[in-house]
This record gives sequence, structure tokens and C-alpha cells, in this order.
Amino acid sequence: MLWIREADSREGGKRMKGSYKLAVRQYKKRCKAEKRKDYTYAAEMEKKENIIEVRGLQTWFYTDKGIVKSVEDISFDIPAGKTVGLVGESGCGKSVTSLSVMRLLPEPKGQIAGGEIRFCPGDGSGAIDLAKTPEKRLEQLRGSQLAMIFQEPMTSLNPVFSIGDQLDECVQKQHPEADKKKRREMADELLKKVGITRKGIYDNYPYELSGGMRQRVMIAMALAGDPKLLIADEPTTALDVTIQAQILDLMRTLKEEINSSVLLITHDLGVIAEMADYVIVMYAGKIVEQGTAEEIFEHTAHPYTRGLMQSKPVLNQQTEELYSIPGNVPDPLKRPEGCYFSNRCQYCTDLCQKEYPGMQMLSETHQVSCHFAGRLTEGSAEHGR
Repeated sequence: MLWIREADSREGGKRMKGSYKLAVRQYKKRCKAEKRKDYTYAAEMEKKENIIEVRGLQTWFYTDKGIVKSVEDISFDIPAGKTVGLVGESGCGKSVTSLSVMRLLPEPKGQIAGGEIRFCPGDGSGAIDLAKTPEKRLEQLRGSQLAMIFQEPMTSLNPVFSIGDQLDECVQKQHPEADKKKRREMADELLKKVGITRKGIYDNYPYELSGGMRQRVMIAMALAGDPKLLIADEPTTALDVTIQAQILDLMRTLKEEINSSVLLITHDLGVIAEMADYVIVMYAGKIVEQGTAEEIFEHTAHPYTRGLMQSKPVLNQQTEELYSIPGNVPDPLKRPEGCYFSNRCQYCTDLCQKEYPGMQMLSETHQVSCHFAGRLTEGSAEHGR
């Protein structure tokens, strides 16, 4: 499935206007195809234990300056009942990946340009490809089978509606047959689940709540349909450390109660270490390393992942200067021919600058995108600049 042709990505004036028009045409063409009776979006899962299988996902954004490939040919699995941590610097494509899974991209400017997002709803309807699923079916899945906790609860909650009104809307979508009294009881139960028992909160507005309370409300709204997959995009951003710990404990408890899978997006390695069963490391729109949490933390095999680990401060060690990875992330419009991390990597060779490394399997679950995968050891390297 390729809805946008890369050849049409040209810089400058009329060419870019023409390529954006192409994006609009491709978007309309897809919408028209979805209305055909013979249109199919069924999929087959490779492993029964997976709830999500992403294969070759590409997500591009059309801008005035050219096509930004925010996500480039990434593949990963989310096993049922497990937490997968997605980590990386700001702008690496973490949030775009989650929006692609939910199909909440700002179309037609942002589109899935290729790949599959296989999802097994668990409602007996069989596996489907979310990348091709019609919007009408997606609306049925969002909130029930798929749910998302967005960044910044203050901006995610509508400031002109009360907490009760917004909760009621979520409950009504999942239980349209319930009357107002029953929906209120369900909403109260959701609030209790997330640890909110304060009277009167139903009539409060978002600005009247603390950051931690707003985040709890967001979690309650996401749980209204007992989702099979819960995507948490930076759920502890802008919260103090004690509230962060409470929110993480709450998410862990609720995940076990409803037996859902979680895609946890964060730049905080401490959160990943505490919550994740599997870890995916992204850099410049690509997955550079993925594996179990133990493999990533104990057997780091990519220079970028190692740099992230070294950047984390250690409380019981004094240092004059915190470690930071040298250099900058490459321009998304002018990425290098070879490895995207080559300009910042202390182990870079000519091969790294000429050819992008493919994924190498270090174990059944541990994959690394590096020409010298597995050779990186703590404190030394077997290859040099």
C-alpha cells in the first residue's frame, strides 16, 4: 500500500504545491476506495499472542519545504497483556507512531504512506489492518478496543465543558443504551478506579484541577471501554516526581485489572525501566534497537542507546558535567545517505556514512540496526573512527 509517491517530493514553489495536490488526490482516492463493496482491510497475524503487529510503517508529512518522513519503515510487535516502551529524543517519531496506530494524523497533510498495522480486536471479527480500515470502523474501535492518553492533560481536556460532561460523553459512546442516571454511576465507578473520590469533581472544570487530577481523569476516560490496547503518550509529563509515581502505579494496577496491552511513550528511561516488558528505541524516524527490557538495559548494543543510558544522571555519583550526546539530530528534509546517527557516533566508519544498516538479530527478541551490532561493550569498542 503506497498512497504517496516519493518521486513527487521536490523542493520549491510550484513543484511542492503540485506534490501537495497529489497528496490530496491520493487521500480522496483512498476515501473513495473505502466505500467500495469489495474493499477489504482484513489481515493475518504472524503470532497469536500479539495484539498489534506493525510492519514497514511509513508516515509522511507534506510541508512547504518538502516531504518529512517522520516514520520510516518501522516494524514491531505488542504482545497481549504486555507493556512496550517506546523511547527516544523529542522529534524522533514516537508520537507520530502512536497517532498512526490510532489513525489520528492530520490528513491529508500527514498520511500513512506504506506498511501495515495489524490489530486483533478480540471481538471475534478477526484481525484487521488499521492502516486501511475505513473511518467508520475506526470510530467503533477508538475508545472501546483502542484508547489513548494524550500528552498535557490541560490541553487535552476541553476547558469549556465540565469533567462530568466529558466523562459522560465517553461512557455514552460505549454504552448508548444507558440512561443518564446509569451513565453517571458508570462515570463515578471510573473515577473511583483512578483514585478520585472527591465529591463535586463531576461539576468541576479542567482548570480547577491539579495536573495529577487531570491526568487521572484522562486515564478514566481512556478506560471507559476496557480497551485491548492503551497508548500512553508521555503520561507523566509536567508532573512532580511523587505524582508521577502515583500515576505509574495506577496504570500498572489498571492494566492488570483489565488485562490490556500498553504502548508507553516517553523519553524518561527511569519510567521505561520501571514499567516496560519490551523496549523500542527510535532515532530520526527509525527503530535503532528493540528487545526485552533486560536486553536493552543490560546488553545495550547500539551507540545511540548507550548514549541515552549515559545521559541519565546517577544520584549517588557527583560529576562536574552531565554527559550529552554530541551533535544534532539530522534535518528531516536532508537526512544522510548512510546511518542517521553517523554524524554523532564515536564509532563511525566510512561504511556507516555510505550505507544505512539493516536490522540484525542478536537473539530471538533483540534486534539492532548497526553495522557493528553486538561489538559495542561498556568502556571499549572493537571499531574506531
